[in-house]
Amino acid sequence: MEQEIQIGRIHQIPLNYSIRGIELMEQERQIGFLENQVDEMTNRMKNLEYDLSKMTVENNQLRERVTKLATRIPSWPKGYHPQWANKHNHKS
Repeated sequence: MEQEIQIGRIHQIPLNYSIRGIELMEQERQIGFLENQVDEMTNRMKNLEYDLSKMTVENNQLRERVTKLATRIPSWPKGYHPQWANKHNHKS
């Protein structure tokens, strides 16, 4: 029966493997982990780019709307005559 050593909590490696073999297995595990992280971050980046494009379109629409409203001449209700504050106490 082959004896096994335990590395970490999960990996059990037979004792007849060389130290070099163990190191290669650990490197492969780390490479797999890093490739998974790259995939996750690529997906996250794509989602963020999509959200950014949606927000950019919405921002441009709101900017046009604000510009239109800001340049519009105010329309007062019929019969309403606005009175501005008399800054210098002059009577007109």
